[in-house]
Amino acid sequence: TVLLDPEKWVSVYHDVFGTLNGRMLEDENNLLYGTTCNMSIHFDALPDGFRFDPLFATPAFEDVEFCVRARMAGSTTNITFVSEAVVKHDYSTDVLGLMKQFFRYGQGHHRMLEVHPDFDDQMEITRNITNLSRGAGDGENGRIKTM
Repeated sequence: TVLLDPEKWVSVYHDVFGTLNGRMLEDENNLLYGTTCNMSIHFDALPDGFRFDPLFATPAFEDVEFCVRARMAGSTTNITFVSEAVVKHDYSTDVLGLMKQFFRYGQGHHRMLEVHPDFDDQMEITRNITNLSRGAGDGENGRIKTM
């Protein structure tokens, strides 16, 4: 996921830290989770009736929980990161919007630990996928421009 406006510092924050790119497993070429703003799912790869958990009704951790549960259920496909697939995302443009989003992330993380107590252990074997590590410093396609 890359920013639409490289002049907005909130967009740059998300690009640098890879907030919306999922988490890469260290020992595989797969993700622990992807984010729904840039994820495509083939439902044949999931167990019958597999859906999002209604406990995660706000846009924070609903996608993380879905992917973790799919992996636990023995999904027939891996969650794979495709660096060539670029999704342009219009991030919140002010400090208040960023604060509200991270407050929801905190609530979602708390709920995630209630449902999946070992989630933080799983996170220990992952790494961020930042747009800088994807070659986003070239200024192309709305990505971060080097200063």
